[in-house]
Amino acid sequence: MPRNTGMAFAVIQHLSPDFKSVIDELLARRTRIPILQAANGANVEPDTVYLMPARKEMIIKGGKLLIGNATSYSDEGAKVHVTLKRDGDDIVLTVRDQGVGIDHGLLPHIFELFVQGEQKLDRSRVASASDSHS
Repeated sequence: MPRNTGMAFAVIQHLSPDFKSVIDELLARRTRIPILQAANGANVEPDTVYLMPARKEMIIKGGKLLIGNATSYSDEGAKVHVTLKRDGDDIVLTVRDQGVGIDHGLLPHIFELFVQGEQKLDRSRVASASDSHS
């Protein structure tokens, strides 16, 4: 990979967090541009590769990396399928999960920072004050 592309690269690796990734070592064999673990709030610099941490989601907003927990609203053991494919000059990223879905009224806003749908209380996941004193 050329050293002066003027672009930043984000690497999304599909690997269980139980395994040690060696993607940084593999990439370093093919490029001399810096390879960094993506960190929340880091400035996005050109000619840099950012490695996305396992079980996290990442967006770039205002030239900074914002990293969150992608599994916050998934049940334990839920499957998430991610595909990446070329469509002409575009690259299409598709994420499919086993969740309840997104309210259609929210769809125009889903890529706005900190937008969330209505939260419903799941009593099976909430401990009462009396539970913590038993």
